[in-house]
Amino acid sequence: MVVGDLSNVLPDALELAFFYFQKQGLGILDENTELEIIREAAKAQCQTCLFDFIPDYRLAMCPKCGLPNGLLISGETFRVQSYEGCDER
Repeated sequence: MVVGDLSNVLPDALELAFFYFQKQGLGILDENTELEIIREAAKAQCQTCLFDFIPDYRLAMCPKCGLPNGLLISGETFRVQSYEGCDER
């Protein structure tokens, strides 16, 4: 899973939920199932002065020119990067 710093997903909570469902033994996740969380850093670019910076929030003030024109380039992602599996049980 790719989890961005500004995605509103807490990686620890995601991992806790994964282990909870894995221990349930419902056949969805077995003891061999693995979860890898890839953190995506938040990055923004000011649309006025084109300065790249790390934002604290989605609405970002540029630290160089002070204008609220920061456009998020990365950090909002929450998606499955890849998976492997089979239909056999």
